[in-house]
Amino acid sequence: MRKYGTRSAILTVLYLERWNLRTKEEVKQDYLDVREAQLKKDKGERVYVERLLSDDSESFYTSLQNPERPPKAEYFDIILLQKLTEEDVMLVKNRNTDYLSTFYWLSLSLSGRIIEGFDEYMELFKKKLNESSDPESIFGYHYGGRWTSALHVTLKSVQEEMRKRASIEDLSDMKLKKQRVNWYNQNQYTYKFLKEE
Repeated sequence: MRKYGTRSAILTVLYLERWNLRTKEEVKQDYLDVREAQLKKDKGERVYVERLLSDDSESFYTSLQNPERPPKAEYFDIILLQKLTEEDVMLVKNRNTDYLSTFYWLSLSLSGRIIEGFDEYMELFKKKLNESSDPESIFGYHYGGRWTSALHVTLKSVQEEMRKRASIEDLSDMKLKKQRVNWYNQNQYTYKFLKEE
């Protein structure tokens, strides 16, 4: 950032991990739970809210387009509900442990680190699938978060970096001048090389 005289930037880290398997009905209920929690939060209630990845991405993109909103640090829990491909469904139905161990909760049960075992979970899931309106639709539940932070460079460091660049590059006919810029409705300053008049 200092090298190019950048005043600020936004760093965003998005991470998701496979958690467990869901039926079509459970996915519908997950969507309803997310929407209900968001409505309660909008009414001012203090509730825990997870965001769907699609909703969070849209909200984040919209906020970046709004010059009235200064960048700030924020964190949101994110979920992604993704339908498995036909190949993945076959691996689940054949109880392929290599594939199933890629899901966090199932990898714990395969390693014996939780009380309820893998076989019990798979039998329960098979029963849920048989009762489902669409037994061929299996979804993966992914859980994670998005962390965003605004990175700022101090004016002094920008000025020093610009002076270093001037000493390296041939900018003998240029002068380092302080200029006022409007940054999120705040008057701030930056430094630019301008030709001497």
